Amino acid sequence: DGTPGLTFLQVGRDTFLELMPSSAQNPPGFDHIGLEVADAKEAVAQFRQRGLQARDPNQTRLTGSVISGVQGTNGILFELIEFPQGSLLRKAIDAWK
Repeated sequence: DGTPGLTFLQVGRDTFLELMPSSAQNPPGFDHIGLEVADAKEAVAQFRQRGLQARDPNQTRLTGSVISGVQGTNGILFELIEFPQGSLLRKAIDAWK
């Protein structure tokens, strides 16, 4: 979405740390945990079957990843992320040496 200052640090082959500057909409601190899934639509269906609220997945313009948010029972937001072929983070994973 072109968020100014949004940065992804690749700390392992398939492990990233997302850093976002704080703002009125994004206060400083821990915001969410991202989990890679093979199929975002299927993962969302499974979470909904278990009674959790999950957004419909959508593909981001910034990275090409398919993302959904799920509100955990403890209040923590989980971001489900599918890295399709051609997405920026899939390219970074495939290029890891």
